[in-house]
Amino acid sequence: MKKLFSIILALTLVMVSSIGVMAADEVVLDIQDFEIEFLAAPAVAGLLLEEAGIDNRYGNGKNGGNLIKDVAAHMGPGTIFEYPEGTVVEKTDVEAYRRAVALFLNSILEGPVYVTPDLYEAVLESVLYEGYTNTFGTHVGETLTFTFTNNVFLDEYFPTEEPHIIMSGVSTIGTGPLEWSCVGNVFTMTTTGTFNTARPDVGDLVTNILYLYDEIGNPVVVPTSGIVVDGIVVPGYALHITHVNAYDGYNHEYVFSYDPNTLELIGFGIGISSTETISGIVWDPISNTLKFIATYSNGYTWYPAFTLDSGGTLSFIEISGDNVWDATGTWEFVLN
Repeated sequence: MKKLFSIILALTLVMVSSIGVMAADEVVLDIQDFEIEFLAAPAVAGLLLEEAGIDNRYGNGKNGGNLIKDVAAHMGPGTIFEYPEGTVVEKTDVEAYRRAVALFLNSILEGPVYVTPDLYEAVLESVLYEGYTNTFGTHVGETLTFTFTNNVFLDEYFPTEEPHIIMSGVSTIGTGPLEWSCVGNVFTMTTTGTFNTARPDVGDLVTNILYLYDEIGNPVVVPTSGIVVDGIVVPGYALHITHVNAYDGYNHEYVFSYDPNTLELIGFGIGISSTETISGIVWDPISNTLKFIATYSNGYTWYPAFTLDSGGTLSFIEISGDNVWDATGTWEFVLN
C-alpha cells in the first residue's frame, strides 16, 4: 500500500496543483517509507509534507505556488536532486536524497514550520565537562561535549551566530576564548583561553542552546527539565625542579592533587633531603601561579613560587626573605 500510495502521490501532486496534502492524524516516518522502489523527489517531498502537516500549495494567485511542482522542476536530469548547490544526490542514496529534498523544501518554507521534525530532530542527551577543575573556563584546552539524538550543525548549510549555551542561574556562554566544532551528533566547545568569570560548574543545568541546528535547519531541542553538566577529569600538577640558585642537580619533585570538594590543592614532595612536607599552598588558576612552603626532613624551609607557563616550563617568582633567588624546571598535568 505504501508503494502504491507513493506512486499516486508523486504523479498526482506534480500534475494537479489544486490537490493539497492531507495531514494524517499522526504520521511518523522511518527509513522504510523512502526505500520503496527508491522514490523520486516529488514523492519524497509528498511524504515529508504529509508528515509535517503542510499543504503543498502556498501563496495566492500569481504569487502562489506548489511545493511538489517546485521539487519536480528542480529535479534532474533524470531523478537526481541537487541541493544545496554542488551537492548532487541519486535517489538510491536514500538518506542523502531525502535530506536534500527536505533542505530544498525548507528553503522555500522559511519557517516557522518545517518538514521532518521527527526525522531530524536533535534532542540534547548529555553534557560532559573534561578539564582541570570543576569549572569550565579556568584553563586552556578544557571541553564541554554536547551529545544529541541526531546530527547537529553550526553553519555548513545555514548562516548562524556563535552558539549560546543558556543555563539555570549561570551566565550564558556565547562569546569568549572558544572554539566550536560539530562531528555527527556531537557538538564540542574548547577553551582557547580563560574566562573572566568561569562557568559552568559540574552539576549546573543547561536549559537551552541557541544558534545550533539539526540537519534541516531546525533549532536543537533541550528537554524542558534541562540537562545536568556531568563528569570531570581531575588532574593534578607535577613540578620537576632541576636547578636551584647556582646549582644543577638539586632536584625536587612535587605533586599536587586537586580536591573538587574543598576546591584546594594538596601536595607532597621529594627532594635532596628525602621527603618534603608541603604546606601553605596558594594556587591561582587564572594566572596559573603556584606558591607553597616546602620543609625538609631536617627542618630547613624554602618557599617555591612559580608561574606554570603554557609551554610546560616554570618561571620562578622570588619571595622576599627566602634565600632562593632562582629555580628552573618543568611542569605537567597528571591524573590524581
